[in-house]
Amino acid sequence: MTVQEFIKQLDWDSAIAKCTRIIDGKPVKPVAAPQTDPDIADTYLYRGIARCFKLDKDGKHTDAIADLSSAISLEADEQKARCYRAFAYYLDGNYERAITDCKLCNEPAIDELRGEIYMSMSKYQEAAECFSRSLNYEQDRLPSPLLLSKYIDACKRMNSV
Repeated sequence: MTVQEFIKQLDWDSAIAKCTRIIDGKPVKPVAAPQTDPDIADTYLYRGIARCFKLDKDGKHTDAIADLSSAISLEADEQKARCYRAFAYYLDGNYERAITDCKLCNEPAIDELRGEIYMSMSKYQEAAECFSRSLNYEQDRLPSPLLLSKYIDACKRMNSV
């Protein structure tokens, strides 16, 4: 089974194990001296994504952040790697670093995550703006009730401050 198939099944442990075997099977240079092997770059990306959904031994996502940073430096899909690294920073409560990565990510879907981060920072106006942009991306279809609820909550909190 491929790493992508493990990820589609939400089998994070198997995806991490498969990626680790691939990385361990090839010579990998440290992040400071990146190599250009796209297979290794993508492997770091997928292992980083899988690790976003598993806490490491310190109860954080430092392994995910390290893998995603390696993926970025090895020239994997930088947008995807930045989006997931922002998510990992958000999960660890490092909101400033998460916002920095969000600003460097051009994916329209990042606005919902950015809104969540701003909500955690009690920046309700910024959160409402992000959720509003996210709602506008879904113009052709009915927006998610959860996204609508987040937008309403941010507006209520913004107006109560």
